[in-house]
Amino acid sequence: KKRNGRIKKKEQNQKRKRIFKQRLEEELEESTNEKVANYVKGLDLSCGISWASAKKIFCPFRLKPRTGQKSTHYFFGILDFEDKTISVHDSMGSVPYDRAIEHVRIYARLIPHCLKCLNFGEHNKYNGQSPVEKFNIMWMNTPQQANSVDCGIFALKYIDLRLNREDVFNFDQSQSLTFKRELAANLWAHGKWKKDSGYETPKEQQGHDYGDFEETLCEFFD
Repeated sequence: KKRNGRIKKKEQNQKRKRIFKQRLEEELEESTNEKVANYVKGLDLSCGISWASAKKIFCPFRLKPRTGQKSTHYFFGILDFEDKTISVHDSMGSVPYDRAIEHVRIYARLIPHCLKCLNFGEHNKYNGQSPVEKFNIMWMNTPQQANSVDCGIFALKYIDLRLNREDVFNFDQSQSLTFKRELAANLWAHGKWKKDSGYETPKEQQGHDYGDFEETLCEFFD
C-alpha cells in the first residue's frame, strides 16, 4: 500500500508539473505575441517610433549554436515594406546557405502575417493595401570575414555603413581591429560620461499607437 501510495503521489506531482508547464508556455506565448505587436506599433521602444512611420527596417539576425556547440553567428537584413523584400548581408556567405536561409524564411513569412493581423497596410504609406504571403529574400554580395569570430563586428559595420548610405565594400577584414577599438572606446567614453554626469538611462518610452504619419528620426536611404 505504501508503495502504491508513493507511485500515486509521484504521478500526481508529474501531472501538476505538466499542467504548470503548459500554463507557463501559454502565458509566455501570449506575452511574446503582445510584445511583438507592441514593437511593430512603436510601443515599448525607447525611440517611440512605430513601423508605420518607416520605409525600411534594419533586422539583426542570430543563428543559434548547433547541438553541442557554443558558437553562434550574427548577420543582418533590411526589411523593405515597399518592395516586400528582405536584403540579407552576411559576412559568412554572399550566397544563401541552408541554416541562414531557413532562419530568414521564418521572418519572411511571419512578418507579413503579423502586419496583416495589425492592419498595417492602413497605416504605412509604403506597404500599401495589398498584403503578401511572404517577403522575397535577396542575398546581397558583401565583404567576407577571414576568420570565424568577427561576424558580429561585420554585422554592426554593415549597419553603420548602410545607415550612412555608404557601400559595404568600404569595410573589410583588415579594418576589423580598428573598428573594435572604436566601439570599445565609444562604449567606455559613454559609460564614463554617464558616471561623471550622473545621467541615468530613462525607462522605455511609451510611443503612441498608429496615428498621424510621422517621419522617422533616422534618415533612411532611398
